[in-house]
Amino acid sequence: MLLACRIKDVRPLRIDPQQAMNPLDKKKVQESNKGNSKMISFRQVLTDQQETSPTDRLTKILSDINAAGERLSKSKTIRDLTEYKKLVKSFIEEAVKNGVGMDEREGLTRRGRSKIYKMITEVDEKLVDMTNDVLKKEKKGIDLLDSIGEIKGMLINMIL
Repeated sequence: MLLACRIKDVRPLRIDPQQAMNPLDKKKVQESNKGNSKMISFRQVLTDQQETSPTDRLTKILSDINAAGERLSKSKTIRDLTEYKKLVKSFIEEAVKNGVGMDEREGLTRRGRSKIYKMITEVDEKLVDMTNDVLKKEKKGIDLLDSIGEIKGMLINMIL
């Protein structure tokens, strides 16, 4: 069965540029439109995003971890536990992403064949030290998470 449509019924597609932006860009465009009628350039948005250094982000996450650790030790609720786990995970990911690098080098094996060697290097020693300090400081919380996870696993095994 073929459907026919009249050309008069076809409407052009209109895209609202404000809807296509993410919330961060919308906020900046609205702020810039208040002062003047210019749009923010891509370069300005990119430099604003790059201004926060990895150390600043890690420091913020660290303060969030400390606050969440205190809440968890007082309340011992699942919600606080999941928030604490999420923060520790994001801290470690950020530290590894910015503090450790992987270098690939091509070399030869004993038999003369070509081989690619991957070497992990410490890019920023301060970030690695900061990560180790957090892990030492939050060891009690991590041990608590471990024991809670074990208990949770036992309970699930009892249900099954």
